[in-house]
Amino acid sequence: MRAILINAKKRTVNEINITGDLASLKSSINCRTVAAPYELENGDTVWCDDEGLYVNKDFIELFEEYDPIAGDVLITGTTRDGDTTDCKTTSSDIHNRVMFYDMATLQLKYRLASS
Repeated sequence: MRAILINAKKRTVNEINITGDLASLKSSINCRTVAAPYELENGDTVWCDDEGLYVNKDFIELFEEYDPIAGDVLITGTTRDGDTTDCKTTSSDIHNRVMFYDMATLQLKYRLASS
């Protein structure tokens, strides 16, 4: 199935094919445990490393309305039953709205925003 992989370190956005099972989610973002912090407006699910803050120093901010995520991100579609399916989001949707940060730049951004 079609998914979108956002690589925080390389700062790339690519469409990939996965099987949709838990093992493929984990291997796509190179982690031991996954979390699904956001559901996009179109119903797609954003997957990330649940331990990302402990092991990553590169961050992704998907659309300004969502909090930054540490490490790589995978976007898949999700059925009403919670099964993984092809994502509706396109790579151009992501290219236009994703921001990449290292830890220092992200801290500076939020420090300036709170002043």
